[in-house]
Amino acid sequence: MFAEALHFHEQFCRRSDLEAAKRSIDVYGTLLANGAPRAAEAFGPVLKDYHILIQLASVLENRYRYARDDNDITSAVKYANEALTLCSAGNVICPTVTVRYAEILASQSGRTPEVEARQMAEAACRQAIDLCRPGHPLRTEIYGILGWTMHMRYLDTGNTDFIEQSLQLLQMALQEILPCQIHDKHRYLRYLSYAWLRRYQAFGELDDLNRSISSSTDVLDLCPTADIGRGPAIYHVMRVLRFRVYHSGELDDLNRAIDIGLQSADVHDSSMDYVRQELGTLLHLRHQLTLSDGSDIQLSVKFHRDCSERFMPGSMHYWVTLGSLAIALRSLFSWNGELGYLEEALDLSRQAAGNIPHGHTEWCVAAGSVATALALRYAEAGDSADLVEALDWDRRAMASIPVSSESYSRVALSTISLLCLRYETFQSPDGEDLEKAAMLSQELLSALPAGNANEPDVVHHLVKSLLLRGQHNNDVSDIQRVIDELEARMDVFAPRWNGAECLRILSAGHRTKFRWSLESDHADRALEIILKALSLVRPGQRERYQCLIDAATLYIEKGTQYRNPSLSLEYVANALSDDHRDVRSRLQGAIHVLNIFQEQHNDPFLAGDRVSTQLQCC
Repeated sequence: MFAEALHFHEQFCRRSDLEAAKRSIDVYGTLLANGAPRAAEAFGPVLKDYHILIQLASVLENRYRYARDDNDITSAVKYANEALTLCSAGNVICPTVTVRYAEILASQSGRTPEVEARQMAEAACRQAIDLCRPGHPLRTEIYGILGWTMHMRYLDTGNTDFIEQSLQLLQMALQEILPCQIHDKHRYLRYLSYAWLRRYQAFGELDDLNRSISSSTDVLDLCPTADIGRGPAIYHVMRVLRFRVYHSGELDDLNRAIDIGLQSADVHDSSMDYVRQELGTLLHLRHQLTLSDGSDIQLSVKFHRDCSERFMPGSMHYWVTLGSLAIALRSLFSWNGELGYLEEALDLSRQAAGNIPHGHTEWCVAAGSVATALALRYAEAGDSADLVEALDWDRRAMASIPVSSESYSRVALSTISLLCLRYETFQSPDGEDLEKAAMLSQELLSALPAGNANEPDVVHHLVKSLLLRGQHNNDVSDIQRVIDELEARMDVFAPRWNGAECLRILSAGHRTKFRWSLESDHADRALEIILKALSLVRPGQRERYQCLIDAATLYIEKGTQYRNPSLSLEYVANALSDDHRDVRSRLQGAIHVLNIFQEQHNDPFLAGDRVSTQLQCC
C-alpha cells in the first residue's frame, strides 16, 4: 500500500492529477488508521509511522501548491511536526524527515506574515545539514530549501544579506544536483529567478533582472507540459517580463508576456489560475500605457473576475484576487465613466480589507485600494468625507507595515499622492499636507540604496510635492530642486511608463520659474520639454491630452516669444478629440485653459460654464 501511495503521488506531480493526489492521501490515511505494515520490501524491514506522516505531509503540501487550499498546508505542517517528533535523532531517516519538515514550513511561511515559521524552517535546514555527511545526496535539497527560506527571511526584514545568502545557496544546489532530479532542478531555478528579481528590486541593477528572466525562461524550457510546476513557471516568466517593462517602458516585453499568458489561459486547471491573474495584471498595464480601444481593460476585468470565482471563497488567495479585480474595475471606471464599476471596486476592496488578517502585507494593499477608490469617488462626486476617509485608510495601512517591508514604499507613495490631492482640493493656507508629503518623500529617497528600482517612482512623488510646495510658498529653492532633480534624470525618466508625467512636472517647474523671473530661457525650456513629452505618448494615452492642455496653456502665456492664442485653441481642440473615453478629465483641462483665455480676452463666449454646457452634449 505504501508503494501504491507513492505511485499516486508521483502521478499527481507529473500529470497534475488531483484525483491521484486524493487517492495517495487516502492510502496514507488508511495506513495510519490501521497501523504501519511490518514489511515493506522496497523500503526496509520496518515501516514506521513517521515514514507515512512525512509522505502524507508532502502530498498535502504539493496539493496546496497546486490548488491553494489553506487547509492542505495547515494539515501538512501538523503531520510534519508529528513525524519529526516520532523520529529519533540517530535514525537514518531523520535528515529526510527534517528536510521535508523545513520545506513544508517554508511553504507555510510564504502564506503567512509570521516571522516564526521562517525562522523555524531555517533552523530545521541547518539541523538537517548537520545530520547529513558531506556528499550526502540530500544536501542538494537542503541547500535549495534553505536558499528559499533565506529569500523569505529577506521579505521579513529587508536585510539584503539574506538575498545574497539565498543566491549562494541556490547556486550551490544547482551545481550539485543530479541529472535525474529534473523536478527539483526547475524548482530551484525558479527560486533562483525569484532571488535575482529581489536583488534587482533592492539595487536596481538591470543585469540582475536579466538574470532573473534568463533563469525563469530556463525553467519554462525544462518543465513538462503537465507538471504541477508548469503554471508557476509560466506565471513567473510573465511577472519578470512585467518588471522589465516597468524599467524600460518598452512594449515588446509586455506583448511577449501577454502572448505567453494567452497561449496558456485556456488550460483549465488550478495551476494556471495565477497565470490568468497575472495576465489580467499585464492587460491592465497595457491599457494604462496605450489606452488603445479599451479591450485590454475589459479583458483584464474578465480574467480577474474568473480567478475570483475559481479560488475557494474565504481563502487568502480569494481575498487577494478580489483586491486585484477591484484595481482593474477602478481603471474601467476611469475609462468609461460608469460609476457602478467604481462602487463595485470600493465594495470589493472593503471586503478584502475586512477579511485579510490585519498586519498581513496584502492587508496593506487592500487598505490602499480602499483609499484610492474613495479618492476617485471624491473626484467624481465631490464629497469631502470620501477624501477624509481615504486618508484615514491610508494612514492605517502605513501604520500596519514595517519600514523594512518591501511593500512599505508602495503604501507610502500612495499616502504622498493623497496628501497632494487633499492640498489641491482644499488649498490649506498653511500647506501642512505638502510639508508632510515632501518630508515623507525625502525620507523614502534617503532610505533607498543607490540605484534601487523604486528610486524613479520616489523621485516622481518627491518632485510633485516640491512643485506644489514651491508654488504655495513662492519658494524658489523648491522649484529649483524640481528642475535639478528631473533635468539630471531626463534620460532615465523619459522612456519609463510614467515618463510623460515627470516631464510635465519639469515643464511646470520651468514655467513657474519663468513667471517669477521672466527669464525667457525658462519659458523656452518649458515648451521644449512639453513638446518632447508629446512625442513620447501615443494618441489615446491619458498623458497625451494632459500634455496637450499643458502646451495650450504655454501658448497663451503672457511674455513669451511664442505666444499664439490660435495655436493654443488648436491644442485644446486636439485634447478634446483625442481617441479615448476618459472624457471627464479632458473637459476639465479644456475648460481650465478656456477660462484663462476668456479672462485675458474678456470674451464671454469662452466662459467656462458655457463651454462646459456645450461639451456635456458630446
